[in-house]
Amino acid sequence: HTGASLLFTPHLAPMNRGILATIYGRATAGTSTETVMEVLRDAYADSPFVVVSDRIPSTKATQGSNTAHLTGRYDERTDTVIVLSALDNLVKGTAGQALQCLNLMAGFDETLGLPRVGLTP
Repeated sequence: HTGASLLFTPHLAPMNRGILATIYGRATAGTSTETVMEVLRDAYADSPFVVVSDRIPSTKATQGSNTAHLTGRYDERTDTVIVLSALDNLVKGTAGQALQCLNLMAGFDETLGLPRVGLTP
């Protein structure tokens, strides 16, 4: 725990599945978009179901998969770190997450039986 205060904002949009969310936090000295992306890539380097990309995440890319897509930016005007995320709440948010936890608890490969690629490109 870093002690950082974060603001989590889920977005309401006319879609039948998926969660888009933005997370805001105060930056530390020397922050840039490059450092935000480096921290995200390092934090999730060994996470098979997290995709960190320079592109803005979309629920279309995560639909039907157990992946969460993330990107990060630094807003120097407000000295704020901004992380944008997308996931399929019907897979990663529910059954997929339960199966992933079961796999880990049972000693199986955590990716067993879980899709990493969405239904649409």
